[in-house]
Amino acid sequence: MNTFDDIVLSYDLQLNQFKEELAFDQELLPAEMEYKSVTEREYNHDSFAFYTCDDLLARNHFFMQMRKLAELPRSSDYQEERLFLLKIACEDLEKYVFALSMRRISEPQICSYGPRMATLILAYGGAESLYALIKEKHAETIRDYDGEYADNVSDDGFFDFYQIYEQYGDYALFILQDVDTALKYYELAALDWYYFEGEVEWDISSAKKEAILRRGQEFRRMSQLVRNPGESVSLWRRMVVWDGEEAYKESFIEYIHNLNAKDHSGIYQCATAFFHNVSGMIDAGAARDDLRVAVLLAHVVRDSSLYSTMVMIAPMVNKIQLSAKTKHDMFECLCANQSKTLVAIRKYLVNVGECEESFDVCFRLLTIKECVQRIARFLRVNPTEETELAYYTSLQTFSYMLPFKAEKGMEGKLSVMNIAYMNDPNEGRTLQKSLFAGEIPFEGDIRHRKDARYPYVFIKCFTPQIDFLPMWEMYGDYARGCCLVLDWSRIRTQKMEVPLYHVCYLSSDVEDFHVEQQFNANLTSYKEMEEELHELAALCDLLYRKNDAACLEAMHSILNEILYLFKDSSYAYEKEVRICYQYPGVDEAFRHTSGEFCKLYVATDFPVAIKEVILGPKFLNRSEVMPYLQEQIDRMSEMCKMQVTQITLSDIEYL
Repeated sequence: MNTFDDIVLSYDLQLNQFKEELAFDQELLPAEMEYKSVTEREYNHDSFAFYTCDDLLARNHFFMQMRKLAELPRSSDYQEERLFLLKIACEDLEKYVFALSMRRISEPQICSYGPRMATLILAYGGAESLYALIKEKHAETIRDYDGEYADNVSDDGFFDFYQIYEQYGDYALFILQDVDTALKYYELAALDWYYFEGEVEWDISSAKKEAILRRGQEFRRMSQLVRNPGESVSLWRRMVVWDGEEAYKESFIEYIHNLNAKDHSGIYQCATAFFHNVSGMIDAGAARDDLRVAVLLAHVVRDSSLYSTMVMIAPMVNKIQLSAKTKHDMFECLCANQSKTLVAIRKYLVNVGECEESFDVCFRLLTIKECVQRIARFLRVNPTEETELAYYTSLQTFSYMLPFKAEKGMEGKLSVMNIAYMNDPNEGRTLQKSLFAGEIPFEGDIRHRKDARYPYVFIKCFTPQIDFLPMWEMYGDYARGCCLVLDWSRIRTQKMEVPLYHVCYLSSDVEDFHVEQQFNANLTSYKEMEEELHELAALCDLLYRKNDAACLEAMHSILNEILYLFKDSSYAYEKEVRICYQYPGVDEAFRHTSGEFCKLYVATDFPVAIKEVILGPKFLNRSEVMPYLQEQIDRMSEMCKMQVTQITLSDIEYL
């Protein structure tokens, strides 16, 4: 690649031609400025909504808050007060609609206040509060259909302001360039307040019903395509869903195909083609409705293609002579990008700012990232390999998988613990020593206090060595625990991606480290692995010598992907295989054990099939423990839809 088309990075997706028609005006009408003020005593009475004028009290109380908001300075110093007033305004809207529903008012002039109130809440920055309120009220409405209040459900009580939600979704997308907020408001526009899914009968025209269902279906498909394009494009390929889609549909489908194949060149080329198609629509003056999906997908393409675009540029960055504007656009895209792949580089750039030095380091970090990913692929367990793997543990730890002691939802699942709880003090150090000439840079140096943090890396260890005495001694509670034999073929049949890796065992001499075949029989090419590690060491050394804390932190974060997949060759007899989950920061997947001081873990996201439980050679009190243990194992097998798990005694005689 001798030239670089930077349209994906540089094309402005803020479509200000729609700003005027989408804007939410904060200005109050003359009548709204004159609505009578309401005292808290007359407003917050116990029988609210059962009196004739309660809807007007709610309306007037709402506009009291609006007048206060209009008087507030726009400075961020008043943000807390602004949010408080918006919260009250949302409560007023809720009470207003409730009062209407109790009185069954359908007079257009009175009912029009609801949409007006929602519009002003959005105009003053209350999108988050309004979204939470509408979602809550819709959930309540659906519960009422299925409960004792089903006969009282009235469309007077619906917050079905779909045109406002759609308009704000478009405002968030085209003007604010906030895809998450746009999708939230498109979701609100798609809500079915009539509960047609529950086959509730309403006295409305078939045309209105069809319009509601069509709108909901369209927005749901749009959300699914943006949030999970890999699974949605196959359905989209077979049908026409949106007007104007022919201009960009095929290029997006081709892009997703290359993204799934992780083909950097194809990703870059298809992303560029897609952006040219979308820019052609925009330049030709396409309507807002026709551009909605195209612009949403453009944000998806920009975020998901950035890594591949940079990989394509990296080898040529000094020859292409990128312009200052292109570098700036790339910096802006990197700082805004939310993909986990680029977290370390994004944090580095945010820390150090935009300059030539940071731009150079950015591409060096990217080269390290690519090398790390190649090494990880080398170590990834081939799905056709071992069908059985053993997990040695104590009876106490195993009990947390059983129904009587497992956390909710953890029955039969493996807890993958944070690396802080590993029993080997050299975890993560072996590779560091090899890459940095015996040094361990990620633990600090003697000039500074040692970093106390642990990375969010979670490990679970297995071995094909079933009923093997050294493993019993080291990991099976000194042979008093149990060995769980997992049937890996069940996972393979479900075609699930499991982050399962071989551990690579490194040996060393005075001058260098080596990957020897005698210790790494499972590696397809131990020589190629050694070459990759030496290349990685050279890349890391260039940045390490900069003696830059921000750079070292970024390098550490990238290397965490493989740091815990290497051990000293003295452990080679274990033939260890590891599940490894890595997170750049706090994640919703995190779980905690119970107790005074919780431990951090994640659950496996694939089904575990325990084929056999082998009791250790020194298993204690078998006659007392076994009846209850086997009952719990049978219950677990039933709950997890496994075949009945075998329970056997170790063949090893060990006193």
